[in-house]
Amino acid sequence: MSGAAIPAAALAFNILSAGVSEMKQGDIHYTGPTSTIGVTVSNLPSGVTLKTKHSEAEIFSYQSEALAGEAVNVKLRAYAAYDGPQVQVTFQFPSDGMRARFDSDVYVTVGNPLSIDRMETSAGWQQIGIGQYPIVRVPISVFVDEPWPTDNYKATFMLVLSGMYGFGAPGLSVYEDYQVTTD
Repeated sequence: MSGAAIPAAALAFNILSAGVSEMKQGDIHYTGPTSTIGVTVSNLPSGVTLKTKHSEAEIFSYQSEALAGEAVNVKLRAYAAYDGPQVQVTFQFPSDGMRARFDSDVYVTVGNPLSIDRMETSAGWQQIGIGQYPIVRVPISVFVDEPWPTDNYKATFMLVLSGMYGFGAPGLSVYEDYQVTTD
């Protein structure tokens, strides 16, 4: 370890939470963070400059048809900024994924991140004093209430965010505990 490095235990990872609000656009109901969520870090070694990377992913998509045409087309995108010891994410509905028609209702709920896990970094990162990077899971649920006789749809999962990769990490999927039910 070089003289500029500090022990990894001295890095303080902090969950970045946001207030949660409800928004309704047409028949889509969204409950979720009002700003960026993720993990920040304090006590970085002096002189360490981090380069922020950006990534985006469509983390959920659902479409259904009715006799009169498209009934539901909902998509949720996540935009991540990460630099090794930190990751921050925002959520947005793209313009082509905000439709619920014919008495269909869509409820999307995004929670604040849960507890922080840590994974060991590469030797190069360890040499500059960053021995671990954070991993958090964000709970997400989607419920689509379709008119009879169409089945309703519910999906729940944890979105895995990491400071080193944005979405997922080696050995970890972007999704955990993905469950879908229809009735």
